[in-house]
Amino acid sequence: MRWYRSTPFQPVLPARVPADREWRAAPEPAVREREPWEIEDEAFDAATVLDDLAIAVDGPGEATAVLARYTVLRLALRAAAGTESGRSLLEERIAAAQYVARSGALDEAEREALAAVIRLAGRHPVAGLVEALADAGIAAATRGHVAGAFALHRACYTLALARGWTWAAAQAAAEIAALAEAGGGRWAVRRWRRRARVLERRAARDA
Repeated sequence: MRWYRSTPFQPVLPARVPADREWRAAPEPAVREREPWEIEDEAFDAATVLDDLAIAVDGPGEATAVLARYTVLRLALRAAAGTESGRSLLEERIAAAQYVARSGALDEAEREALAAVIRLAGRHPVAGLVEALADAGIAAATRGHVAGAFALHRACYTLALARGWTWAAAQAAAEIAALAEAGGGRWAVRRWRRRARVLERRAARDA
């Protein structure tokens, strides 16, 4: 028995196919654009903070506040990841402290919070560090620098979760949910509220 034809195969197509039996490719699924508060990866450490430069239009002071926030958060993230240590970590600390000192736009509460982050940043984060990040995030949000606030609270959430501080992580998630809601978010609000609830229950169970 031969499994080939001696003449080229010519398919026979129906002249007309009923509409309810048409064979069509499934439509491509719509790709939903992520809301800003859903983005948890960055091109480089603390990059999200720099998005506030777009709204820092009230003179150079506002821009210096954004840059101070950026250098401080970059220090904390790099120190915790172990990518900066020894002399290079010391240089990062000094640079961050200089940016904070030179920014006249920072209010006293945020200046103190950022100074605490600089002092406590290290390979093994302590509880005081996540508290300082949270305080800095609240201060940035009060100023209207939403990207910086989100980045600080997200770092607080990540570091607290890694250390098993579920209550601090829950609070950070709740703060991000509030930022997303104020900014008109929908999916991000659901995501961060769900995380906050799960972590609150876990913290209560472990208490």
